[in-house]
Amino acid sequence: IENIEDVYYRFDLNEKLVLGSPSGSKMFGYESVEEMLGMSLDDFWVFPRQKEELYNVIKEKRRVKNFEATLKRKDGTFIHGALSASYYKNEQGKINGIEGIIRDISEQRKVETALAKEQFLMHNLMENVPDQIYFKDLKSKFIRVNKVVANRFGLSSPDEIVGKTDHDFFTKEHADEAFAIEQNIIKTGVAIIGLEEKETWPDGKVTWASTTKLPLYDSRGRIIGTFGISRDITQQKKWEMALKGSEERLRLVIEATND
Repeated sequence: IENIEDVYYRFDLNEKLVLGSPSGSKMFGYESVEEMLGMSLDDFWVFPRQKEELYNVIKEKRRVKNFEATLKRKDGTFIHGALSASYYKNEQGKINGIEGIIRDISEQRKVETALAKEQFLMHNLMENVPDQIYFKDLKSKFIRVNKVVANRFGLSSPDEIVGKTDHDFFTKEHADEAFAIEQNIIKTGVAIIGLEEKETWPDGKVTWASTTKLPLYDSRGRIIGTFGISRDITQQKKWEMALKGSEERLRLVIEATND
């Protein structure tokens, strides 16, 4: 009890603290364990319903492990704790209260909450952006894409693209060029921004895309692939070519006329 890193606690049948570890006073912000002795179990609970749930589980199973609860410190701030609990008995075998261990998992919950937020934002980005978003590994194989990419390739689900490369969808001409660009990004770490790509398809169709590709890093700063976003600019290119043709015809007329 004196040396345990987690918090040991013991409450009697009146839900008064009768024994605790020094780590408990530190965790809950009190000067000493003695200051905490005699405090009610309700003094630590933020949500009474969680206490009821804990007691219900103890009554049913006699022992609880990793029961998560929000607990209150002396200054009013909260702790997310993982509790183990069970009844303790006197020498005659009569239940005298509950005892157990509390582990502070506040930092873990912060990380999980932040991660969940990032996943939520990522999901919304992937689901709603009208451009093509894709991630590739070191061999330029797709590891994740959004629905726009799947629709562009005529597939029903983004999962169908995972593990494939541009060579599975485009002609060798375009796929080889895209592969070379990505391998250069992996080698040099230099991104390309707003590159206009001519995409050639097996059925002879030609499309255009404005593409930005960047190196994909892991947590250690190592390049583990590439990721990018492409916008279909085929219609824009058609307009540009039509305008260029019109301007060329106008130039020829102006040069040929005597007026």
